[in-house]
Amino acid sequence: MYPTKKNRESTISFNERDDRVEVITYNTSLIKRLTELHNNHPDCCELTCADTEIGRYEFSVSKHNFTFRIMNPYTKERRTAILWKRAFIIARLIAVNAMSLHLDL
Repeated sequence: MYPTKKNRESTISFNERDDRVEVITYNTSLIKRLTELHNNHPDCCELTCADTEIGRYEFSVSKHNFTFRIMNPYTKERRTAILWKRAFIIARLIAVNAMSLHLDL
């Protein structure tokens, strides 16, 4: 039986003694990233179990190759600054493309 979306949890477990992180997940994005790591660096990431019928994968990853970030929320000022910077970059790209179109004539 296929688990409901609520029951499809990702579990990341590790302890202070072992040098491996155990990851159990249904998350497609995480599966793709861990599979790519496994394919490129099998010594760092091992696919220990794959139940493709229900989409559950288990990986064992070296602690040296696994990280997570805990971030403080952005302030309103920082979010605004990021939006302005993106708008400026897009405007420059549009201007450069427009200039290159004129040069091709």
